Formats: sequence, C-alpha cells, structure tokens
Amino acid sequence: MDVITRGDIAKYQIKVSREGFSADSSDVTVMLSWGRFGSTLTIPSTAMYHDEEGRIFIFFNTQDMFGPVTAECRFSVPDSDMNEDEGKWNGLDRQVICYVEYAPDGSCRHDVCEADCSDREVRYARIFRADANTAYEILRDSRGNILLDNDGSEFRVRKSNLI
Repeated sequence: MDVITRGDIAKYQIKVSREGFSADSSDVTVMLSWGRFGSTLTIPSTAMYHDEEGRIFIFFNTQDMFGPVTAECRFSVPDSDMNEDEGKWNGLDRQVICYVEYAPDGSCRHDVCEADCSDREVRYARIFRADANTAYEILRDSRGNILLDNDGSEFRVRKSNLI
C-alpha cells in the first residue's frame, strides 16, 4: 500500500481487466472515500486522463485526506444477456489504495494490512511521472536534441512502470 504525505498530488493508473471493458467506450467512475465522517471525492470518466494506448489515469489532491483512502470503481461493459441498462453489465470494485499521513518522514506510525489484489478486476498503480497522458517519450541525445529518422519523424520509446 502506498503511503502518501498529506497535501501531495496522488497519480494512479487504473486497469480494468473485465472482458469487454474498453477505456474508450465503457463508462467508469471512481469514488474515493476517507475519514471517519465519510468524506468523498468522485472522479467521473470525463475527469480521467487517457494515453494513446487506452490506459486510464486519475489524479487527486490529498490536502483534505487522512488515513486509509478507499477507491470504489464502478464500470460497465456490454453484455447481450442483460436487458437492464441497455445491455450493459455493471461492475463494482472496492479496495483501499493508499494511506495519507501528515509526517513525511514516516514518523506517524500505522499498521495497515496489505491484501493480495493480484486477482482483482480493477488494479491501481501509483505513478510519479509528470506526463501520464502519453505512453511514449521522445528520444533525445545527451544534449537534449530530438532524434529523427530519415523521414523527419521523432523516435519514440515506450515508457515503463505501467500496468
């Protein structure tokens, strides 16, 4: 589980592995909840970022958060067996994705059990890049010049640390 200092911007990649899910056409919403008073933040599909390969990213400010943050992801996929909701199957996944604390040095101690989430339909991976909305980096030489091929197109390399 990620431990985040209060006030940081948290960035997460979301991967929905349900068969038939498409980041371009399926509806997805993430509701974050935290605190003993039930504070929430809802992130609709329109506020999420997408890269060229259909990966989904959410960003949120942790300024008003403290303690465990639970993500509730609601998504839909086409299903011809379902008559309700115009032939869509509605999925729901709820899990704790991070712990927000005040002290950046880890002096705020907490015991959080980290569950194995490898078999879940929704996975979250924290990212630290400043350009999550693109899956590629433009290749540059040691002086920062962009490297081009014979046709004048930039060489692009795939980024790592994505799920």
